[in-house]
Amino acid sequence: MAVRAAVPDEQLPHQVAARDAVGPAGSDKTASEQRLLDAAMRDFPHVLAKDQVWLLDRLWHGVRRLRELAGLTHVLVRLKSDIALDMISGIYPGHSYLAETSGDGVTMTVRVIEYFADVEGQKVPEMSSLVADLLDWEEYPGPGLAALYRWRWDGSETGLGRPRRSCTAPGRAPGRCSAPAAPP
Repeated sequence: MAVRAAVPDEQLPHQVAARDAVGPAGSDKTASEQRLLDAAMRDFPHVLAKDQVWLLDRLWHGVRRLRELAGLTHVLVRLKSDIALDMISGIYPGHSYLAETSGDGVTMTVRVIEYFADVEGQKVPEMSSLVADLLDWEEYPGPGLAALYRWRWDGSETGLGRPRRSCTAPGRAPGRCSAPAAPP
């Protein structure tokens, strides 16, 4: 199954982004982003589809909100280190495993993908973790999802904060989507 990457700003009508944006620097960015995501799910569900993967940064949107979003589209989220996960499977090839995360009165099963990424100026690669609702490790290999997430930073935005291109099929996009190194 081919899956298209979607960075939220790429898909939402600009009036939503403008309506739900918060003013000057120093304003509550977290609350603004939460409102934007809620508005997308509520007012524009047609921009969300199961042939897309929405790439979200480390801002944790809460288990209830992520489960609701995963009911409309697929999600791939960079995981913050303080998010609790209960491992419920062994480690699959490609360095991923299933886990449960709970909060907001709900529990969600996710797949955790761990990988090392080279960071400019650092001698040692940085360990990163992603969570996804794409639970099948054979259909959606961990290194491919890690490469898809990397695209979010490497090629998704211009200097104006606007996406430059879409990425199709996890890990197989043209340009700078290349698989990061797997953990040893």
